[in-house]
Amino acid sequence: MSKQQKAKKPPKKKPTLEARYSWDNGEYARDQTLRLILPWQFLFMCKLTDVTPDTVIDRFMNDLGQESWKRRENDAVRQALVDYFVLCGYGQKWYTEAEIRQMFKELDAIGSLWPDNGGIKLIHRHARWKERYQNFWFKKWFRKLRRKP
Repeated sequence: MSKQQKAKKPPKKKPTLEARYSWDNGEYARDQTLRLILPWQFLFMCKLTDVTPDTVIDRFMNDLGQESWKRRENDAVRQALVDYFVLCGYGQKWYTEAEIRQMFKELDAIGSLWPDNGGIKLIHRHARWKERYQNFWFKKWFRKLRRKP
């Protein structure tokens, strides 16, 4: 074997998502690798029920975010997570409980429009529309407080 054949190729870097917003970096970057210390009780439950921690965390984020393409049919799951978010008091220094619940209702409305039986062309159109509508939604709520990004 020649030296060229023996030389290892450098590992491919994981593609990163480009920042969509000026604030899309650091703690708020969309593309993150998180290192967590998982509580034993959480790991015990995951192992006993044969579900990976990654699956639980991924489902939690998608259900709480009212995502459309991984959407559950069970509305009660998404509602329970909204209740959890509100009961934790998240965002209540900026918004009232009613406003936070309205935000989630609006996200749910956007998420419910996933074109289940649509072809790839419709899915791409939906993705572009959803991105624009989410931008509008975010700016509406962010500017309500006249904050700067």
